[in-house]
Amino acid sequence: MPENGSELEALKQRLYSRVSRGLGVRRHGRFGGGETETPQTWNDSQEPPESKPVMPLLKLALVSSIVFFFVALIAATYFFFDGTSVISSDRIDVTVEGPAIVDAGKPLSLAVQIENNNATPLELADLLVEYPEGTKSVADINVDLPRERQPIGTIESGESAAASIQAVLFGQESEEKTIKLSVEYRLPNSNAIFYKEKTVTVTIGSAPLAISIDAVEEISSNQRMEFRVTIASNSTSPMQNLLLRVEYPFGFSFATADTPPSYSTNLWNVGDLPPGGKRTIRFEGALAGEDNDERVFKFSVGSKSPTDDHTLGSVFMSASHRVAIRKPFVGVELALNGQSTKQVIADGGGTVRADVLWRNNLPTPVSNLTIEAKLTGSVNPNSVSVPNGFYRSSDNTIIWNAQTIPQFQSLSPGDSGNLQFSFAPPSLSQGGASLRDPSVTISVEIRANRLGEGNVPETITSAVEKKVLFASSLLLRSTPAYLNGPFTNSGPIPPKADEQTTYTILWSLSNSSNALSRVRVTTTLPPSVRFLKGDSGITFNPVGGIVTWDVGSIPAGAGFGASSKEAVFQVAFVPSVSQIGSTPVLINQTTVTGDDQFTKTEVRGGAGVTTIDIAGDPAYKQNADIVAE
Repeated sequence: MPENGSELEALKQRLYSRVSRGLGVRRHGRFGGGETETPQTWNDSQEPPESKPVMPLLKLALVSSIVFFFVALIAATYFFFDGTSVISSDRIDVTVEGPAIVDAGKPLSLAVQIENNNATPLELADLLVEYPEGTKSVADINVDLPRERQPIGTIESGESAAASIQAVLFGQESEEKTIKLSVEYRLPNSNAIFYKEKTVTVTIGSAPLAISIDAVEEISSNQRMEFRVTIASNSTSPMQNLLLRVEYPFGFSFATADTPPSYSTNLWNVGDLPPGGKRTIRFEGALAGEDNDERVFKFSVGSKSPTDDHTLGSVFMSASHRVAIRKPFVGVELALNGQSTKQVIADGGGTVRADVLWRNNLPTPVSNLTIEAKLTGSVNPNSVSVPNGFYRSSDNTIIWNAQTIPQFQSLSPGDSGNLQFSFAPPSLSQGGASLRDPSVTISVEIRANRLGEGNVPETITSAVEKKVLFASSLLLRSTPAYLNGPFTNSGPIPPKADEQTTYTILWSLSNSSNALSRVRVTTTLPPSVRFLKGDSGITFNPVGGIVTWDVGSIPAGAGFGASSKEAVFQVAFVPSVSQIGSTPVLINQTTVTGDDQFTKTEVRGGAGVTTIDIAGDPAYKQNADIVAE
């Protein structure tokens, strides 16, 4: 057997030799080795062995499936696009004829034609119409018409059906309104529901009413603002029973209006407007918010509901107005009696101190600063005190400007200051029976000039408003008597030591300006005094010697142009020898409390001790108020 190396060398020579030699192939048997030579060419006398190809069943099935798929696809495409027996929504034509422009408030009529170009009938067909918001019924303009359904029935193949729709549209001039139409139908022997949709756009030509809003677009927080709402009729016939409704944004506080609202603070009865007529409503209020906040006011005008006078039955026109809240250019704050709340309660007999704090918030100087504080309400002109300012009593306005404060001629960025004034309500003697629910509204406005964009001078303003409610003055007078009053008294006058003398205590309550409820008077008796009897409203508790008068309610002005509340009770006094030469106390200090119905606060009053001094009584004589031996 040759070596492995020589055998490989021989194979290499045969592979790379340029002379073709037959390559011997050595074949090895299964159980042993042996060499056989492989012939290089076919012998002419020999035929190649015949092979019989066999296709696997799996391959045959795959090819058949592919052929079937393509045949089915071709058939489906033909029937879908060209088959006359196929049902398609594209073969349903919906045409709408009618005006493209209609005046708001006028009836709109549209003719609808539904054509079935399918080879199969459309069964149980209905026309569904969805109208834009605010659409009304032609039969009753106060009835909303959001949608409607009209039965069509069966539409045979190649036939058409007609329908008509009528409605009243509302909106602003040139506003586009979209009406959505849907044809709902079923197919024979099927419960499925199919749709064919179409939309129609109608433009509002002119509105029967026009709303114009005249108001600022920027304002400082809590600054008072004014709205002027003008409602004009564009109709050729009278507009009747009109209402104006205003939807206030969060933070707005209604203050006043030239025409009082007919309901709450946001609904006005406009009434009737003739063709071309106008009506303007003005109202004021304050808007609170943070810097850069935006608020939207919404206005709606329509006819009054036939079932509710406080509801819009049909809205003819709507409008909105956007207001941005900005940081005050020149800030101003107002404090009353040291309180910065929007509303302050003050003593009806006291003086109110007001502090006006101002500041230039701009990064640039301002000039000609003017501050005005207007007092509206129950003000005693003689009580107004204004250091460094001028009080114009003709209209109760306090003025600070460059004439009274030279610094106001020019203020640098960040400059600030504090101004004071004081005032009081009319005195009880001035008010008399006409002083009821006294209050004072203080409106402070600050104005200055600055250079705006393009170096153009402009006026900047800020404002703040606060209110003072004056509580009622509850006055009690406690008077001792001997002969006066309903009770018969006995005992020596002046009283003597160790002897009993009876007295009548007369209480009289006066109430200055506001109605009071749950009024109660209380006092205590000294040890030397006993309670005998009193009016039905007076009770006595021996524990502590407490005398109580449950007054109840007292109307405003009691004791000031009207009768005061009065009550009496009787006590017995036995002086001791230690009290000889003195003027002893019959009842101790008396207090009175009540609830003020105007300020919603408790008011208090009272009287000092009541002694045996009966000055003014017919039984009075010299030294009648001194205990004798």
